[in-house]
Amino acid sequence: MSIEIILKNEKIKSAIAEQHKECDLAALRLAELRGRPVSEQHAPTHMLILEAAEKRWQNESHKLANLYADLHMLSDALEGALSEKTELSEKAELVENEVLKKPPVLAEALSRLVTKPSLRDRVLGSREERFNRNVVERSESEARLLYWCDTIASCWPGVKQLARWAVVGDVLRRWFGS
Repeated sequence: MSIEIILKNEKIKSAIAEQHKECDLAALRLAELRGRPVSEQHAPTHMLILEAAEKRWQNESHKLANLYADLHMLSDALEGALSEKTELSEKAELVENEVLKKPPVLAEALSRLVTKPSLRDRVLGSREERFNRNVVERSESEARLLYWCDTIASCWPGVKQLARWAVVGDVLRRWFGS
């Protein structure tokens, strides 16, 4: 939206420059007609020409005033858009500084150990997003607890596998004696 306002603003500025030229030309023509000596014979015609030049100058001045009003209105709109953008960026910065917390370091390290390298970035990224969402929606302590639960749940298949191998190792030791 602000780009459109800036483009309109530039168009109006160039139109104002053109209108200034037209207004100046009309004013020069009017001054020229007023300063010209006229015979009595041509006085009525001269008065008509002078009135027409004066009307043209007033018309051009009126157009110029309208363009300045449009420019002022667009400047206000642009100023509003910029202040809104500034306000939003300040809010985003506040949210970023206050809300984006780091998940529990040990739980994250454990997740790195048990997650396949090909999936590690995706899994840890989605867990961190979920953690930050939980911080906002619930509380930081609850978000930490849920992060740990996710980590332990993802480790559980690995723990079960280790337990199986431990049982198999124990059985093999008993059979073959150690």
